[in-house]
Amino acid sequence: WSSDVCSSDLAERKLLFIGRLAPVQKGLDLLISAFAKAQLRNTRLVIVGPDFRNQTETLRKPANELGIGHSVDFPGPIYGAEKYS
Repeated sequence: WSSDVCSSDLAERKLLFIGRLAPVQKGLDLLISAFAKAQLRNTRLVIVGPDFRNQTETLRKPANELGIGHSVDFPGPIYGAEKYS
């Protein structure tokens, strides 16, 4: 192993979910739990989509309880070509 640090090792990675924020139907509760268990360094979980029945706070709560709230983003919905940028 090289002791040199690659710039890609320092770059923040993002895991992206795009879809309706329906925790149980979409398995977002499991996604948040798995992300916490994985303990990935330099990684953010980005959950993008329309807030189905005000579920953002329902998802934010377990993320905070699992100690990963600072690594999980809920930017809201995106549409059209913005999804690919």
